[in-house]
Amino acid sequence: MAKDFNIELGDIFTLNIYGREIDGEIVNFREVDYRDLSINFAMLFNPQFAKKIPHEYLATAKFKNPDNFDETKMLEVLPSLSMIKIADYLNKVTSVLNKVFIAVTLISGVTIVIGLIVISSAIMVQGKVKEYQNLVFKILGFSKKEIIFSSLIEFIIIFISVILIAIFFAVIGSKFIMENIFELVWQLDFKVLIYLGAIRNYSNNK
Repeated sequence: MAKDFNIELGDIFTLNIYGREIDGEIVNFREVDYRDLSINFAMLFNPQFAKKIPHEYLATAKFKNPDNFDETKMLEVLPSLSMIKIADYLNKVTSVLNKVFIAVTLISGVTIVIGLIVISSAIMVQGKVKEYQNLVFKILGFSKKEIIFSSLIEFIIIFISVILIAIFFAVIGSKFIMENIFELVWQLDFKVLIYLGAIRNYSNNK
């Protein structure tokens, strides 16, 4: 988040809390992982200062057997307590994500099959063309090594061209999506690419 908003240590920001504007200085950053669904916040105040402003307490509880928990008795002890069952929402979200995963998997499978069909057809056509091309090279007096070398050079040029074109459209597409749809700052981090490549090679070798 700090990178997206171009925030640095020592910057001053202003928050409006119940109509009162409060200035704060950024003294440190921390890494937050929201995937574990534990309580976490994007900003943390000095506890001594936070006690002076209106606030509420927030907590999470996990029960081994939720059926034994009596909400009525809890509300009798703490009448101002508000309870939200996250498990119900998680089940709904999980169900939706599972359906999305299945749909994406099917679409990806169909795309891969179509791609393989197109590639195989292109290879067959290219093979026929290469037969006539090699025949012409032999008629012109090219040796077998020269024909193989020319085919290798042609393959390298096509391979590099396809990679560069794919990278170009991937970068342009990701930049457009991040800046126009998600409204985030886009940046190309080569360290992440190197780490991902290293992890992939390690997993393949393992």
